[in-house]
Amino acid sequence: MAELVASETVSADRPEAHLNLGLLDLRRQLADEADAEYRTALRLDPKFVQAMVNLADLDRLRGMDAQGADLLRKATALEPENAAAHHALGLLLVRQHAYPDAVAELRRASELAPDNARFVYTYAIALNSTGAPDEALALLQTAHTKFPTDLAILTALLSISRDRGDVVSALHYAEELWQLHPGDVQLAMLIRELKQQQPQ
Repeated sequence: MAELVASETVSADRPEAHLNLGLLDLRRQLADEADAEYRTALRLDPKFVQAMVNLADLDRLRGMDAQGADLLRKATALEPENAAAHHALGLLLVRQHAYPDAVAELRRASELAPDNARFVYTYAIALNSTGAPDEALALLQTAHTKFPTDLAILTALLSISRDRGDVVSALHYAEELWQLHPGDVQLAMLIRELKQQQPQ
């Protein structure tokens, strides 16, 4: 850790160095120090979007979402194509129960970074939670083709299928999960239960 800090301190005139030092501080659970490093990065480069996103996430951890919202709105205005900033803003809006705006931000993030399984998954969950299960399911099915071993996507497909009463699909996804996690006792019980519910 000391070597990492020393190597970043050599480049202390660069905002990226302070971003990295802030990340190291967070790993050591030094929130105030991380805050100072992110703010130093922003003093060196007031348009450094990644530092804004990280500082907003730190604000979330400290229960200061109002400040984080301002940072993330500024970040998305500065870099409209930054998927991580849109994703972070979408999650913040979910926490504020501003669901239509949250879904729009999460959709934008998934469109900007279609190869990011987490962004696609989060958008699909937001759709399902706001009354669009068909759209969520279609999105997850497409994502599953692209990310066949992603546990979150598979679990969401299983859950939504089961909620819709589609026992056949739910069992299929449960068995796929079993292939990835053999020995999971709860999953084994669920598979047994779904098999009992199968239409004769």
